[in-house]
Amino acid sequence: PVRAGEIRGMLVMAKADVVIHAAPMSANEIPFTAWDYTPEQLIDETAALIEAAREAGVERALHLSYALVYTLAHNTTETAGEDAELAQSDDPFLTAALDAERMMQDELNAVVLRVGYIYSAYSAAMRSLDARLKAGTPIPAGSADAANWVYQGDLLAAVGLALNHSGPALFNIVDDAPTAPAEFLRYLATA
Repeated sequence: PVRAGEIRGMLVMAKADVVIHAAPMSANEIPFTAWDYTPEQLIDETAALIEAAREAGVERALHLSYALVYTLAHNTTETAGEDAELAQSDDPFLTAALDAERMMQDELNAVVLRVGYIYSAYSAAMRSLDARLKAGTPIPAGSADAANWVYQGDLLAAVGLALNHSGPALFNIVDDAPTAPAEFLRYLATA
């Protein structure tokens, strides 16, 4: 994902008229495992995609980002709106997430989707969590702060709808109400 030339080649071969930058979602599964994704990767992949899209003449883009950009600023059970104040943090990952959003909107007029933690019965992270629960392995639930979530099927439907918009635009893609990771884990364990 960091080789602009290879991405450009695929875009040209596919005669793409839109790019969907979904690579950041590899770090957006349920938050009970360590992320294998760095702020540097996020920025490098975003820059490569932008370069490739411009060289291939692709003029429309969707960028999947993170609803957690609001989390540190709003410890609440209400979902933040698109105009809510962003988290004020020096966390390198949050900084990179916001920088990647700006890069995509500035360079490709992207529609940005800020996505909650993705859950699905079919995800590798959920299957791993299920196995850990059944084995009785302790699982750190993290903070008691509310977090945003989204079911994978709902995210895919939102991506389809977002393709009808031209950028720059911003939409939050989250379930109806934030839930603390510990609550999510308790619900899953009972289910």
